[in-house]
Amino acid sequence: MKKFELGRLMCTVILGTSFLTGSAYAEENLSEFVLDGINVTALGYEKSNLDTPVDTVVYTGEQLKETGAGDVANALKYKGGVYFTNMGPHDQNWITGSSQINLRGIDGGTLVLINGVPASFNNVNHLDMLNLDEVERVEIVKGGGAVLYGSEALGGVVNIITKDQMKNSLRVAAGNKGQRDYAATIGMGKASLALGRNEFGSTGNMTERLGTRKINGTDVPYYIGFGDSKKDHLAFNYKFDDRFKFSYMFNKKKYTTNYNDVNENILQHFMYDDREYFAQIAYNDENGWDAKIYYNQRRIENPDYYVVNPTNVEWEKSDHKQYGLDTKKVWRSDKATGLIGISAKRETYKNDNQ
Repeated sequence: MKKFELGRLMCTVILGTSFLTGSAYAEENLSEFVLDGINVTALGYEKSNLDTPVDTVVYTGEQLKETGAGDVANALKYKGGVYFTNMGPHDQNWITGSSQINLRGIDGGTLVLINGVPASFNNVNHLDMLNLDEVERVEIVKGGGAVLYGSEALGGVVNIITKDQMKNSLRVAAGNKGQRDYAATIGMGKASLALGRNEFGSTGNMTERLGTRKINGTDVPYYIGFGDSKKDHLAFNYKFDDRFKFSYMFNKKKYTTNYNDVNENILQHFMYDDREYFAQIAYNDENGWDAKIYYNQRRIENPDYYVVNPTNVEWEKSDHKQYGLDTKKVWRSDKATGLIGISAKRETYKNDNQ
């Protein structure tokens, strides 16, 4: 009898407390909670997030798609401790084209990896060009990762794990201002393919008057405006067996920015064309061996000219290449886990100006 009365009393108190604090509880439920997962980024081998001695979080591709974004950068900007900087519609940036992700506000200290190998160019990354259709999950390690990954990881590491297999899907969407989105994923047994294009139309003048430009001897007031922009992506994976996998990814971003007069007529035209290529062969077995050979390339063209004299072109071209090998061996026992590995990378950079 006493047990029954005590149980009923406790139940009453709990219900009463829930009723009185219902409003606060509803507000707390608006916060985001990510359940424990497994990551390979923080320590170089699989480890539970709760057992990892650094601030680590894992987001699946589906969780990132729930933000409404179509690319990695615009999905991560809604996550705590992740900062995304860009200017203009469709992630256009004035001249440089460098839409940046950084962790904990540390510029130049965020290393981006794709399937565990470096994918940043001179500490610049364009995750706004990486479509979520290709992403299995994203692992984020906040805080210094220089011990494993070098000085580029001073603020943290973002590791994008791509899908081994894709389901058949087709997406077509349209909106105002020339917005278009076309994408398809195709699963073909051992092979998978994803491709698509995302477009945005011209927006006209986006600023107040910034000054004057001398056109045919006359000082003409000018404003900055953004023209058409396009993002293209293609990803191909082939899984030979449980140990060997080949992956290739191509991303392209092309857009224009202009100096316009008050009527949005173009005075000076700037074009930005950024193409990035990522290829790797990966080996992984049940004995703890993990090895990757990779090749990355980034090519940029940035011509501009005055409309009154379009034959006089000023341009910049750059070509950045990376070749690398990353291999490691993990030993596990009941008492400890050990890791030994070698990482080698060669970079070349060529820049031409006229």
